[in-house]
Amino acid sequence: MDCIKSKYEALSKGQRAGGGPYLNAISFELLRELASRQTFPIAIAGDCMAPLLANGSVVSVKRSRCYWPGDIIVFRTSNGGLLVHRLIGYYPRASRLKFLTQADAAYNPDAAIDAAQILGKVHHGGSAVPGRRVSPGYRVWAFSRFGRVVCKRLILTFRSSISIPYPVLCPMPGGTDNGREE
Repeated sequence: MDCIKSKYEALSKGQRAGGGPYLNAISFELLRELASRQTFPIAIAGDCMAPLLANGSVVSVKRSRCYWPGDIIVFRTSNGGLLVHRLIGYYPRASRLKFLTQADAAYNPDAAIDAAQILGKVHHGGSAVPGRRVSPGYRVWAFSRFGRVVCKRLILTFRSSISIPYPVLCPMPGGTDNGREE
């Protein structure tokens, strides 16, 4: 057990979210196992979650059974890096849940991720008060961002099938207005 614990400690030291290092699959699985047993620190690199999580601040991460929109989660990107972003929602895709995240300072959401890519939830750190729950304002913000994404996708999906007449705001050339003679 001490050997496993020392491997966990070696992996958890120096991990930086947002700027590397890049983790292979085995290292990530060991970190996930550590996160399921105890909280461990991760240093923030970047300012996409500022002012709540500033560049250089250290946060505590622990795996959770469920994640709600508004929670700040740590996840592995497709290229192996770690990111700390806010969960804005999830949706079913091919009999699995896809999670949609977004940085607080970003306009658009990230690419959807699988549950297997999630390392854990940020419990406290940065300017957050230790042990404090996510405020209702951040939950509402997350739901509104997810709603915006859903609406955009619905509009893009149905744009070609919906025929909306455009109103004529100025007279047509040749003295006609909407095809009517004056």
